[in-house]
Amino acid sequence: MMPSVSMWVTIRTEAATRTRSAICWATASMHPPSGCRSHESLGGDGGTADLFPPPLVPRRMDIYGARWSRVIHITATGLIARGGRVLLGKRTSTVRFAGMWDAFGGHLVPCEEPATALTRELEEELGIKVSRPRFLGIYEDVDPTSKDLFRHYLFFVTRWAGEPRIANEEHSEIRWFAPEQVDSLDVAPSIKAAIHQVLPTKP
Repeated sequence: MMPSVSMWVTIRTEAATRTRSAICWATASMHPPSGCRSHESLGGDGGTADLFPPPLVPRRMDIYGARWSRVIHITATGLIARGGRVLLGKRTSTVRFAGMWDAFGGHLVPCEEPATALTRELEEELGIKVSRPRFLGIYEDVDPTSKDLFRHYLFFVTRWAGEPRIANEEHSEIRWFAPEQVDSLDVAPSIKAAIHQVLPTKP
């Protein structure tokens, strides 16, 4: 079962007013590396939350009515928009979420801010250098092939240098879509909801 739109969670700025310890681990066994510290900024524009989330988090949780006990992959993901359209990539058959259309991004490395991870990943995947990404929120989903659980820090990207192109093996195709075209694609419901949230849809 694919995740429902109700799983989309917008993070409000005031959510980080509580004192929080840094979450920064080198491995899934949760041994903290040296040099990690508390921080509350996500980087980019707007929004705050727990920073330095670990790339892999051992966790038990209920999702889609099932009980999961496994690691959670933590990623930074960007909705890239220009002229009222959004850029999506079709995943190759050798990667997670194979064959699906998806936004761009990837795993955080230990002690990396989500916005920094996004900038690095978009340069690796598309050959562009983004600036001032706007934090939208967090969503979780499950790769239908591996059944791995993912938590995505989602950003809205409208400023970058360079022209997007396929720069690695993760995508077989990239294409610009109007918001109303996205509904017919094999895209995670939370991504569809986010696209309609930030881009106007023609009647």
